[in-house]
Amino acid sequence: MFSFSGYDAVIITDEKQIFYFAGYKAEGYLLITENQNYFCTDKRYFYAVEKAVYGTKFKAVVGSWEFLKDYCEKSGIKRLGVDYSVTTLEQSYLIRKCCSCLKDVSDEIKKQTLIKTDAEIEKIRKACLITEQTFLEIIPYIKEGVTELDLRAEIEYRFLKKGASGTSFEPIVAFGENSAVPHHQTGNTRLEKNKAVLFDIGCVLGGYCSDFTRTLFFGQPDKEFLHAYSCVYDAFYNAYNNIKTGMTCSQADNLARSVLESENLPF
Repeated sequence: MFSFSGYDAVIITDEKQIFYFAGYKAEGYLLITENQNYFCTDKRYFYAVEKAVYGTKFKAVVGSWEFLKDYCEKSGIKRLGVDYSVTTLEQSYLIRKCCSCLKDVSDEIKKQTLIKTDAEIEKIRKACLITEQTFLEIIPYIKEGVTELDLRAEIEYRFLKKGASGTSFEPIVAFGENSAVPHHQTGNTRLEKNKAVLFDIGCVLGGYCSDFTRTLFFGQPDKEFLHAYSCVYDAFYNAYNNIKTGMTCSQADNLARSVLESENLPF
């Protein structure tokens, strides 16, 4: 799991990383050593955690920061690995009170989580499928007078009905001018004729997320909208047809961005 090069143990405090390594999400932290791994939580979550990690590499314990301090002292742990990219200032302060010597292991964790297993890819694929199915089911609800929140409620309901545990982020439904606002806060705007309808939605399945954006037009689109649509369409397929293994993210992004720049479209 870890190299333990230059440190004796690793502490994981980020909720998403706790789920990644232990397969269960609850308040607390993970203590990972060469010989034993602990899921430290409080009494409220202990029995649920114990059941979730039974038969895995983790042992559930009722533990506060005092547990960490005692364990470090009794086990001779002199240096703890910490992911500084997600550890809060308060957590760093509390960890240092237990073990004064810390080492940043954020790069090591990033390398582990970057490459997805077949099982992880399948979860992402299923999350994407649920999102796409939900989007298609929502289309008949796009009617004059419906509010952004009406559609958002339908989306969230269908996610849960299809087995998702929740949304990847706060769903965005934007009508008309709102669709031009990045990360618009879905509200009570009612849909009018000849307005754009934007969806930016995603669900969580087994701890893995989908992210899905689509724009429709309710009514008859004008020339400006059709031109923008055509340019985005061309940009997408230029990237889709030319992206290759080994490209950097910026190179892949530029495949699409360059098409929009050539049309002098703002983005």
